[in-house]
Amino acid sequence: MYSILLLIMNRRSLPEPIRVRGYRIGVLVFSAAFFGVLSIITLIDEGGQLFE
Repeated sequence: MYSILLLIMNRRSLPEPIRVRGYRIGVLVFSAAFFGVLSIITLIDEGGQLFE
């Protein structure tokens, strides 16, 4: 969640000279996707145990 918010705020609110650019954007997107997938897997795994 933090990576997504950081990307949005940096791309919209910061002046051009200090915005996140280059490989850092890729790292933030990768981080958001990686932890998003892990969160979904955890929710599915734990959610399945609630209904047993």
